[in-house]
Amino acid sequence: MIIHTLLTLLGCYIAPNPKSKTFEFESTVLNLTMAGGGYVTGFPEVAKMTYHLQFGEGEKLSEDGKFLLESSHVRDGLRRLKKPGSKTRVVWTHNQMWRDSPRVAFAANPMRFVRVDDDPVTRCPSYVGSIWVSYPKKSRTTLIPGVLEIEEGAFHELERRGVMKPYLAEYHVTTCDLTSEDRDTPWIDDLLEDMWSMR
Repeated sequence: MIIHTLLTLLGCYIAPNPKSKTFEFESTVLNLTMAGGGYVTGFPEVAKMTYHLQFGEGEKLSEDGKFLLESSHVRDGLRRLKKPGSKTRVVWTHNQMWRDSPRVAFAANPMRFVRVDDDPVTRCPSYVGSIWVSYPKKSRTTLIPGVLEIEEGAFHELERRGVMKPYLAEYHVTTCDLTSEDRDTPWIDDLLEDMWSMR
């Protein structure tokens, strides 16, 4: 079983078989491996989402959303919200995901934003971004083009069986969180942006 799991993890296209007796074990190992890999390569929010799906109870999670401002796509969306109660939806295309901030795009695609009352102390415009965290029924995710692809439908099957529990994530952010540098944290996702822009 362990050898089969290792071979599955090392394969080019990973799609655990729901009919296998070891399906839940293999999929859980794969999910946690993805969470760990995401964390060490500069995608901490995606890693936390992945981990919480596995060990959470489906409860709403409220988080600091300062990292969202790394994305110019998000900043443009927030600028459209002129008064409390106004809403917008921010969506990335495949090209935008790699050209903007992959860290934000992978965690927040798509995300709904609503402007709430301004911060009473700083008077800064404040927003809440929300996303339903769940795996699609069928979606092939390419982690390394031509080398590693994963069928996310396996994780959806774990949700159906109650092993994973989808949940609502909310991110709170104000424009006061935006630094004068107006740029994202240097990390591997920046290398991906640079590589994509050279194409």
